[in-house]
Amino acid sequence: MFRNMTRPSMLGPWMLLLGTLILSSGCKKPGDLPAGPDAATGAKTTATTGATAVEKKFKVAISTRPGQWNLDERVRGYKETFEKEYPEIEVVAEIDDETKYEVGTREASAVLEKFQDLAGFAGINAASGPGVAKAVENAGRSGKVVVVAMDADSPVLDAIEAGTIQASVAQRQYYMTYLGVKYLYGLKHKLLRAPDDQSADSRLPAIAAEVDTGTVEVTKENVVVFRTPSQGAKEDIKKTHPEWVRLLSDRKVVGDTSNEEYVVIGISTGVEYWNATREGLKDVCAELGVKPRFTGPEDQNPEKQAEELDNVIARKPAGILIAPGNPETLKPYIDRAIEEGINVICIDTDSPKSRRLAYVGTSNYQAGVMGAHIMAKALGAKRAGERADDASGADSSGSL
Repeated sequence: MFRNMTRPSMLGPWMLLLGTLILSSGCKKPGDLPAGPDAATGAKTTATTGATAVEKKFKVAISTRPGQWNLDERVRGYKETFEKEYPEIEVVAEIDDETKYEVGTREASAVLEKFQDLAGFAGINAASGPGVAKAVENAGRSGKVVVVAMDADSPVLDAIEAGTIQASVAQRQYYMTYLGVKYLYGLKHKLLRAPDDQSADSRLPAIAAEVDTGTVEVTKENVVVFRTPSQGAKEDIKKTHPEWVRLLSDRKVVGDTSNEEYVVIGISTGVEYWNATREGLKDVCAELGVKPRFTGPEDQNPEKQAEELDNVIARKPAGILIAPGNPETLKPYIDRAIEEGINVICIDTDSPKSRRLAYVGTSNYQAGVMGAHIMAKALGAKRAGERADDASGADSSGSL
């Protein structure tokens, strides 16, 4: 189900009087302003920024899976950026797509039916964008509703090439497992130390408590770059992160490590997104001469993921990377693994209140900010305080 974000106003008569006074003073009518997608039928509500009333010209909706930390952070990035920087944009609905294409299409179709003047739709997880794009296509509104997706799975890339998705914010999940396993290996063999470990040799390099693995905008111009098993990350790592490639190359472990197992536990692993994660795991374990193992529920089921983590703990692996489907549900299991001497690092999404040693993944709030700027630019929305004649030359992505 989707939530209508528009609240009824008790100030209707007063706003009507205020609008009459403004128009009678010689100001331009809303219809005289530069038009964006479906702007002529857009909302006529206003928002106040300082002393200036700003018309809400662009209605947008968000497709997500509430309760998953990384997705909630992206939604927050979108909303706060719209509120602070693009007051013309109004979020009117959020849907729970359950990280499933068909659910997203169904729920997005209901939003499109309710809001005939919807100007944009933001997809927050890997399945969101294609699900929304299908609904937009089914409604005959491709080109009228701007769709900004997340990640670089094949359905997203196909839709970008077809023009039903305008752009996507791609993560670098290959980097998450590549660096994450190196961290775990270094901690296991005392080649590195945890960020807050005061008992370890202070001469050892400390791993970073948080690593932002970055995001890249995908458009028609660069879409081909992402059509590799690593979604272009493996091909780029020596140029973008040579320090990660060099990490541990000068530090040798005595003895046979070929039976050491490093486990990655994903969430909603039935989507293509995790293929690049598996690729990173495979490559780094081959480089280190250890065993990889990938597991996790195919759907967004934190309870099932917790059971899987419980089973993995019993195997006593050399280290665990996990993408917690729900931070609170997974926290006690992560803490128990640490208590039993198994190093745990979160990737992709976090459980920040747990005892995990580090987070290696996307800065999810910034991913939402990036998506909001892409959406605003595609809609032609002006920044707060921007003059109408400046809007066409503004580069919304310049501040990223």
